Parts: sequence; C-alpha cells; structure tokens
Amino acid sequence: MLSWRANIFLIFFAAVLVTTPIIMFGVPKGNDLPQHFQFALVFRDSLAHGVLYPSWAPNVNSGFGDVGVRFYPPLAYFLLVLFYAVFSNWVYATAATICLMFFVGGTGVYFWCREWFRPRASLIGGMMYVLVPYHVNEVYNAFTFAELAAACFLPFCFLYVIRVIKRGKIVDIIGLAVSFAALILTHLPMAVLGSISLALFALALLWRNARIGNIARLLAAFGLGLVLSAFYWVRMVSELPFVNHTGKSFISGDYDFRNNFVWSFFYTSADQYSERSLGFLDLMLLVTLAMAIAAIVVFYLRAKRSKRGPINALLTVLAASLFFATPLSSPIWDRIGLLQRTQFPWRWMAIISLVCCVAVAAGVDQLRDLRNPKIQRLALVLGGLAAATITFSVAQVIRPAIFLEPTSFDKTVAALSTADSCDCWWPIWAKKEALADPAKVTSGARSITIETWQPTYRVFQVSADNEEPARVATFYYPNWHGRVNGQEAQIGHDDNGAILIQLPMEDSHVELYFVEPRLIWMATFISIAAWVCLVAFGVYRVIKTKRSGL
Repeated sequence: MLSWRANIFLIFFAAVLVTTPIIMFGVPKGNDLPQHFQFALVFRDSLAHGVLYPSWAPNVNSGFGDVGVRFYPPLAYFLLVLFYAVFSNWVYATAATICLMFFVGGTGVYFWCREWFRPRASLIGGMMYVLVPYHVNEVYNAFTFAELAAACFLPFCFLYVIRVIKRGKIVDIIGLAVSFAALILTHLPMAVLGSISLALFALALLWRNARIGNIARLLAAFGLGLVLSAFYWVRMVSELPFVNHTGKSFISGDYDFRNNFVWSFFYTSADQYSERSLGFLDLMLLVTLAMAIAAIVVFYLRAKRSKRGPINALLTVLAASLFFATPLSSPIWDRIGLLQRTQFPWRWMAIISLVCCVAVAAGVDQLRDLRNPKIQRLALVLGGLAAATITFSVAQVIRPAIFLEPTSFDKTVAALSTADSCDCWWPIWAKKEALADPAKVTSGARSITIETWQPTYRVFQVSADNEEPARVATFYYPNWHGRVNGQEAQIGHDDNGAILIQLPMEDSHVELYFVEPRLIWMATFISIAAWVCLVAFGVYRVIKTKRSGL
C-alpha cells in the first residue's frame, strides 16, 4: 500500500498533467481573463510601491481608476503575483498558480476522504477532483480564476467540519476558521454557496447527535474565520452602495439567474439555451453524476447500515446543490437577494463536482476483494464511468480550448494596465463620457503644474485666475479628500463622475489623497491581531511538540 506522501505526490502529478497544456500552448482565453489580470497588475504595482493591500486601481480606465480591488477578494491575486515574482513571466506564473490550486484542492479531498475511507479510495477521490469536467472547465473554458481558487479551499472546510464534530480539538477549530477565511478571501459567490453547503453538511452530521459543544465549536470556528477575513469583507460590505455592481443591470439580462439554470431546456428559450452554452453545462453535469451515482449504488449495496451516516450527509449536500442549480429552486431565488447576487445557479456545479468526487471514493472503498467476480463487474462499471469522465475533460474541455499566444501574452497583460475595466466596478457616479478628456487636471484657463501623481496621493499647483473648480481625471469616490493651501477643500464630481475641487481665485496648492475610514482600520487591526495570535499559537505548538519528543 502506498504511503500518504506517495498518494499526495500522485495528486500533484495529476495537477501537473492537467496544467501542462498551459505551459505548452499558453493561457486559455476566457471572458473573465482581462478582469483577473487587471486585478493582478494592480496588486503587483501596489506591492512594488510597498503597499500590501491596494485601496485604489490608479491606472485602469485611462488613469481614471476604479475600486474593484476593494470589492473582489484578494487571495488569488497575491498567489499569482507571488509566482510572477518568481518567474517574471505571466504564462508560467499562471500555470504555477493554477497547478497549485488543483493540487491543494485534490489534497483537500484526499484528507477529507481519509476521514471515512481507505488510502486507495481517498487517492482516487482526490485525483478525480483534479480531473472532473467542471473543475477543469473553470480554467480551460470560462477562466473563472477566482472561483477555481475558492474550489481549492472548499474541501478543507468540509474536512474540518468533520474533525470539529469528531474530535473538537483547538487545532480543528483553527483549521476550519482558516479554511473558511480563505474561502471568503478568494470568491464571494462561492463563499455564499459554500456556506449554505457547509451548514447543511454540519446539520446532517449532527442530526442524530446534536451536542451543544459541537455546535458551539462550529460557530466559534466560523466566527473566527469572519474575524480573520474582516480586513476584506468589512470594507466590501460597508461600501457596496458606492459601486455599480449593486445595480439592477448586474442581476438582469445575461446576469439574471433565470437565464443560468442547468437542466433548463424546457425552462428557457432555445436561443438562450444555445447562446449561454447551457447544453454543455448539462453534459458536464450528466457525465459527473453518472460516475457518482454508480459509486453511490455500489456503496449502498456493499456498506453496512452503521457506516452510511456520513454518506447520507454527503447526499444531503448533493441533493440541495442539484436543487439550487435547477429551475426547481426558482421560487427561492426569487425571494432571496443574496442568492441572486451570485448571478449564476450553475455555480452550484462546483459543489456538485466536489461532492461527486467524494462519492466516487465511497464506492471505490467498497471494492475490496477484486478476486470476487461480482466485485470485478462493479469495479469495471465504476472504472469505466470514471474513465469516461476524465476523457470528457480532456476531449471536450481542454482540447477545444482557445489558447492565447504565449510569446506575446506578457504584452497582452501589460496592455490591460490602462484599459477599460468592467463597469461593474466603477463608482456609481462614473460615466464613460469622462474618459473623453484624459488631461490629469484642468481648471479653465488657469495653468497647472503637477508635482506628485501617486496612486492615492496627488499634488499640483494651480495659478491664480477666476474662481473655478479644478477637474481631476480620477473618478470620484467618498474616500478621496483634498486640501487647498493647507485647508480642507470641498470634493465633488462633475456630470460624468470626475473629481471636482473648489479653488479660490489666488494661486492654489492642491493635495488630493485617499483615506481609509476608521471602520476599515479597526477591522484590519482586529484581523492582523487574530492572525498574529494564530501564528504565535502555531509556533508554541511546534516548540511544545519538539520538546515533548526529546
């Protein structure tokens, strides 16, 4: 039997295999790719200026900026920029980041399965999670980069829910808190769907043995996860009314959940079904479910009744995920605004794919005596369906992918630095017409001298003339403040959302600076304090373990 280290290496090998086409042919094209690399550029430039977490994207939209980095979770971009610092090449950095995500996700599934199953079955479950169609599609078709990152942390959330209930040790509570924080810090829709799934999973596990202690430990873990990620979500929640993403246009049309259900052939129009590739999503779902259902049948045919509790909890999550992904759940989507903000019910396929891979491990775990002809037949069916699933991933997801030319990809990414961003991340006052006048500062006939122009701090001189406001080629946001000749100045915006600063008739020394609200500083301080405490606890545990081993 292979050691756990050998099994982890095999999962890593599968992750390398599934990302090799990126190294060979380039980064796959996807609708979300420009936005993700724009964010990565902002994080890279911010770190180069010594700022760990950017407050403003200063270069996009021809220098008018936007606030997407304040609302989109940061963790995936830190990873991408870290690998870019290593390779100085966006193709290699992307391949390394995605490989790591596949590997971490597969490893999470492996250790989750090890809570219930033997090493061989757990290995197969972990490898299937690396190769399952929807998971691969997150890279090679849609390039939903942040969703892929969230999918790599989600298995650890389920793993530590099990451990908190089974053991309840402090390290398990911390493990769940860190995993949940990582989920929040990678992708908000997946954090919402994942939270629902984790709650259902925990309730199903506790159904017959709901102890107050277990419930308290789970709540403590999730609460600590919120504290660890507060530096991000407090800023995001408190400022949501300031961005276009909260507008009706981003929950209607292409973003309307009604147009994005799986299994909706009879629910939506034929044109919508074809245009939105819902048929392809249905195929991915059917292939994955066929494999999982066969495994579940094998499990229930072979497993003792006393061993079925965990799988019943797993099936609860699978059933709920299928329900929310299909038009059957439309009345619930109609009534819950938070669900609508996740936009696409097909995102539930990330949860479905994860659960199906664990279900495969459950079936494989019951195939113990391969000399038995009956077991051989079951193994042949299950193995054939798993092979068909992998074949679908290779032939229908990876092979048809459109790869961007690797030799010019760095230039493609560099061009995104000043390109227009998705207007969903523009302040609500901003309009595209503002970009027609790119001059950094104008004030009628008054002459302008730029002294400093940094991402969140600008200084310029304006000559004396008639009293007229200065227009700054930066989108207005409430966190921008100004001083004129050392005195606080009134900041507003013109009809297109560009900043206006009221000036006196004399020569004016103007400072424009971006200020984080006190609430954000408090949340950041609390998060940092929590992380420092966890690191200190980890160091203490390591020292204690080493001393006890002497």
